[in-house]
Amino acid sequence: MSSNGRVAIVTGAASGIGRATALLLAEEGAAVMVADIDESGAQAVAAEIVAAGGRSESIAVDVSSVEGTERMAAATVDAFGGIDILHNNAVLQVCMSQRISTPWMSGTVSLLPIFGVSSSVRVL
Repeated sequence: MSSNGRVAIVTGAASGIGRATALLLAEEGAAVMVADIDESGAQAVAAEIVAAGGRSESIAVDVSSVEGTERMAAATVDAFGGIDILHNNAVLQVCMSQRISTPWMSGTVSLLPIFGVSSSVRVL
């Protein structure tokens, strides 16, 4: 499937895999909404896309907030006329530790539940 002419939202796009995905989608011809809780990082990636001849805007968003993801979706539609692709790279990690003691193990176990995907998908 070609990204040319499509509209993409990439969350967590200020750095790492999200940034690489936003740049690749733009290189393939997609208009990209660069979304991240790091507003200045998102602006920098969007500026990089525009400097390379692509179409991009940025938005600061907390993907754990339904209101934030609704605002992100509305801003994307306003800027580019629709949404074709959602690359939901951003997640909220919450570390919970639990002290356990069993006959075969004793210690602290850290659990990393991941949140964020459901609020963005539900909005779209």
